[in-house]
Amino acid sequence: MAVTDEVGIDISEHTSDLIDAYDDTPLDVVVTVCDDAAENCPYLPARKHNLHQGFEDPSAVKGAEEEKRAAFRRIRDELADWIDETFPTDR
Repeated sequence: MAVTDEVGIDISEHTSDLIDAYDDTPLDVVVTVCDDAAENCPYLPARKHNLHQGFEDPSAVKGAEEEKRAAFRRIRDELADWIDETFPTDR
């Protein structure tokens, strides 16, 4: 959470939910950002489109604490850039 706090994003209230909770929810797009999720995501009849963009798992980085934090920062920034490019807004 520290690296998201650095850019003003508070994820302290976010949760990881089972996808089954959305079985009957109409979905336009299901986005996966890790290869494991893309491979194991169950069939969702309510979805119209699946979009996958794989990112390195920063928790897999070995080394000193600052090296690990740098990996989380890099993935945070790569993810933000991908979101901005893939889902542009008129902000």
